[in-house]
Amino acid sequence: MLRRPPYWQLRPSNSPRNSPSGTVIRCRCIPPCCTACSTSYSCAWPTCSSTARLRHPPPEPFLRFRDAVERGFSRTHRIDDYARELGYSTRTLTRATQTAAGLSAKDYLDQRLTLEAKRLLAHGTEPASTIAAHLGFPSATHFGKFFQRHTGQTPLAFRVSQRASPPT
Repeated sequence: MLRRPPYWQLRPSNSPRNSPSGTVIRCRCIPPCCTACSTSYSCAWPTCSSTARLRHPPPEPFLRFRDAVERGFSRTHRIDDYARELGYSTRTLTRATQTAAGLSAKDYLDQRLTLEAKRLLAHGTEPASTIAAHLGFPSATHFGKFFQRHTGQTPLAFRVSQRASPPT
């Protein structure tokens, strides 16, 4: 039986509805701000824009984890550090994130880092090494490998593609 993802998620508009490989970015916790973040995304469920319609609110560990990620995603990239800070086990955080967002805690954190990297690359002029340091990567090489693994493009190629496309 196929599991339906939470209805407050966004799915790339060019991916099939049941595609397991589709990148998922949640619209309530990670608001898109630009063409780099939102152009190719469409809402997967009609109730995503209203928190009043949520049948089951996200678990409290997820809400605390989400807030901690927003405060410290550039400080640490380890789920163990967030678990220790919040007083939960990594398993509890992963289960809560899986329930609320449909992905693991590490995937949630990686998506947040990727989104911030895309924003900085699309709207800024800083070199990749500066962005890497700002996001807490030990070197520009680590950042480049992380970015390419999650987007399929190098940071420079992404920036060039965003500058080439006109803003909508």
